[in-house]
Amino acid sequence: MSYAVDLKNFKLIPNLGLYRTKIIKNYLEILDSVQGQKALILDNTLCYSLELILPFSVMKEHGISYTKFLRTHQGVIPFNKLIYIVRSDPSLMKILANHILNQETIKHNSDQLNSTHISEGSSTKEIKEENNENGIQKEKQIQDKEEKEFFVYFVPNITQTCEALLEKFGVSGSINYGNFNLGLIPYDQDVYSLSNELCFQQLISDDITPLTNITNSLIELQSFIGVIPNICYAGKYSKILTKMLLRKRKENELDDSIPPQIEHLFLIDRNLDLITPMATPLNYEGLIDHLYEINETMLQCDTKIFRKPITDKPTTRIQCNCNDKFFIKVRDLHITKIYNTIKNVVDELENAKNVKEHSKTLTQLSNHLLYLKQLKMQEKSIILHYDIVQNIRELTQNSRFFTRRLNAELSLLIVDENCINYIEELIFKNNDIVSTLKLLCLHSMITNGYKVKKYNFLINQIIQTYGYEHMHTILSLQKLGMFTKMDNKKNKKKFDTLRQSLNLINEKYENNLDITYIHSGVAPIIPRMAQILFTKGWNALNEIINPLLTVDTGKEKQSISQSATRVNENKIEKPICLIFFVGGATFSEISALRFLNKHSKTRVHFVIGNSHITNGSKIIRDCFLKEDNF
Repeated sequence: MSYAVDLKNFKLIPNLGLYRTKIIKNYLEILDSVQGQKALILDNTLCYSLELILPFSVMKEHGISYTKFLRTHQGVIPFNKLIYIVRSDPSLMKILANHILNQETIKHNSDQLNSTHISEGSSTKEIKEENNENGIQKEKQIQDKEEKEFFVYFVPNITQTCEALLEKFGVSGSINYGNFNLGLIPYDQDVYSLSNELCFQQLISDDITPLTNITNSLIELQSFIGVIPNICYAGKYSKILTKMLLRKRKENELDDSIPPQIEHLFLIDRNLDLITPMATPLNYEGLIDHLYEINETMLQCDTKIFRKPITDKPTTRIQCNCNDKFFIKVRDLHITKIYNTIKNVVDELENAKNVKEHSKTLTQLSNHLLYLKQLKMQEKSIILHYDIVQNIRELTQNSRFFTRRLNAELSLLIVDENCINYIEELIFKNNDIVSTLKLLCLHSMITNGYKVKKYNFLINQIIQTYGYEHMHTILSLQKLGMFTKMDNKKNKKKFDTLRQSLNLINEKYENNLDITYIHSGVAPIIPRMAQILFTKGWNALNEIINPLLTVDTGKEKQSISQSATRVNENKIEKPICLIFFVGGATFSEISALRFLNKHSKTRVHFVIGNSHITNGSKIIRDCFLKEDNF
């Protein structure tokens, strides 16, 4: 089964499919670079991204006969050639080193292992850890004279830290190193991601290596879709990225005769708006990510929430993107509308099965059968999402905690109502630290910080309740401006001014005529900035954000040939703008930008690029102290 996004009918960026084909080619070159039968060992967090490029069933044709996930204390793999694909994450290096050292203890004869262990249609998670379906455990493991070979490919590239750690752990000399830049993977027809979950964490640690990965990916994209003529940026990292892009374009001598399929690139730093991710999203896709988490388009949830058993495993995974035609219809809806919408479709499905009641003539019968066929194709998805929505209702409507928490957030966002007593209560009750810190930070950013006495009190309470290791978390949040002392010199609250100048509040959000519906009356900040940029212009946006956010902003032009310009001027559709979130985009922001495409008077059609998909919980966890390999 292929999980790759269907790009055949995506007319907005015709050459996007060619770009993805190049990514597939890069992946296959890695597999084919090692001759003969071999084993593939994957970093668990990359498995979904790799499935969006290439079905695992195809790997049989490229010599992959055995697949495992990288984790500590695995058994010895009965192959002499091992390919590892891992993120350049220092915390993985000890696991990787232990795995390699374990393989070197015994050498095996792999000549007898001819059968493949990746069945047609199998998914990553379904690959058995013991790989015993095809009889591998029945094979005798006998010593072999041939040395094992280890090929380690780092996504997106190896870092000096990773290399030093592998040398420290004594395996550096055994490894053949390589880099694998995944590039911008289509998560959806309008969403392209680098799947670099480490990006935000690295940037807040003053490590700008992710910017090289973004630059290379955007340059390669332009080699297929043409040079993007207009670049705007907002934020420290976006400014650096713009300079890197312009320099790299000159070095690579990109072909400027290709008519640009994307005319605008808007680069924006995640940390220009850390308020939106801290608030609970109330669009369907955002809320299921908030409650269960969606990783690389895959929602993994407990099978107990479904009325009918769909698997004998404790969890199941559901792809959430444009491959599911029903999901497209509901993903951007507000949660108050989702239940009735899905219920109506379920009722419609049941009623549609009674053909006699709906068809009198041959034409009516033919049309009805076609309609019924379309509904039947979506039936599984409809039923699954109906059960998920029922579970969400139980978790939200019947939960005093959820209701109280949501009311506290909205009161803060709309009228600055103080919720400090509630935050202290959460800490006192030892509530989940991630959830508690999200509200603590939201309060701090909206109210310009805490008074010194209260600030110190909160730090003491956090350390006593959750442990001293979270002193590092507090320092990281301070550095980001998410948890700060009140500045008495600033009388005007920054968010107050933003709220007014960006028109962030609309309490009549139920009419669904504005992006404020996504947070029940509050607009996500970055999509609102994009809306102003492409309705009122760059100067209008600059006048709003520069005095308030004190960030680097600017715009650049990239020259293209006259022939490319002439072809582009003949276009009737809105020009395409790639808005790229440096440090991660949220599902609420993605929904807001889709809304602008359908309902707004913006001069462009937005598609979304990002280093990765994030949410408030992931941002908080990025501030946690990571395992020290040294």
